[in-house]
Amino acid sequence: MNFYIVNNPFEYMAPYFHTSGLNNNVLSYLGYFLIFLLIITLFSTFYYILKNNQNKYNVSAITDKEVIQKILDEILTYRIKIDLMFSGSSKNYISTTLIKFDENFLWIELPYYIKVNYMWVNKDIICFFKISKIDDLDAIYYHFKTKIVDSEMNAQKLYVLKVNFPDQIFLGQKRKFLRVKLPSEYVQRIQLWLASQDENSGFSTEVEQWGKPWAEYSVQDGQADIYLEDISGGGIRLGMKKKLFSQFKKLKDKSYLFLALEFNPELVPSRLNRLLFLAKLKKVYFAEDADYVFLGLEFLARAKLLEPTKIQWITLEENKGYEELVDWLFEKYLELYRKKLKEKDKLN
Repeated sequence: MNFYIVNNPFEYMAPYFHTSGLNNNVLSYLGYFLIFLLIITLFSTFYYILKNNQNKYNVSAITDKEVIQKILDEILTYRIKIDLMFSGSSKNYISTTLIKFDENFLWIELPYYIKVNYMWVNKDIICFFKISKIDDLDAIYYHFKTKIVDSEMNAQKLYVLKVNFPDQIFLGQKRKFLRVKLPSEYVQRIQLWLASQDENSGFSTEVEQWGKPWAEYSVQDGQADIYLEDISGGGIRLGMKKKLFSQFKKLKDKSYLFLALEFNPELVPSRLNRLLFLAKLKKVYFAEDADYVFLGLEFLARAKLLEPTKIQWITLEENKGYEELVDWLFEKYLELYRKKLKEKDKLN
């Protein structure tokens, strides 16, 4: 069998195109162009599949080490089980227990029936766990990926895995959508206006022109037209008196609202003490035998103060919400969860 070295990979095609008037150089450029198009197509397809998978699992990453340590503290304190599996494996999970951790490593205790050998070291693993639903706090599912660096047997003759401290923990839901029901002492004032628009510049940025709030909750003034049912980094659910809601239904252009939130400065960081949002009405919830109707609002933009009564609207990214509020609510959720567990322990 004879082999030929072809300097130009498209040279052998030339005879077939001889009658077309195309020379070898043109054929070469044409061939390289087709390969370039093929590479772009493959890359685009791969990127689409990757993004589609990310959306499918709908996860959000926590990368702040202090927050990760707080989550691990919850696991330790309340002995929350961790389901462990090898990365890429489809076998059943192993139910394990976190027994300690430091800044660099975690130590995970295996059940008595699991035996470890040298092949476990350097294996990648995925650990799943959840913080369970308590009262009005929703359950949250998490997982993290790490690597086994060593193993040992403890005094109880159980194997313990030493694994790397995780760089990030993933939530099974986006933190933007984590709803938190804040205790009443956190909220001092809520104000709601029907959003006005300027034909040329969009939504109004002159706060003085908004006039009197259409609905209000105020601890100081005793106003209670509305109240905060729950809040997330991407939106809020408000309870509104049915009588007021019946007036609201008759109004035109009620889809967009200006919303001001004022929190207790002793309980909420100063950077989040007073918030102003442009919000869109997404849902209306009716509850039987209740004095209130519930409005679901999505945050579209937050206000940045330019002058005492003039603001600038900062658009919020669709899948992120207001990230500073997202982070604070997540930490507050963990704090409230811990408090409710302690209250339950006292009752038992």
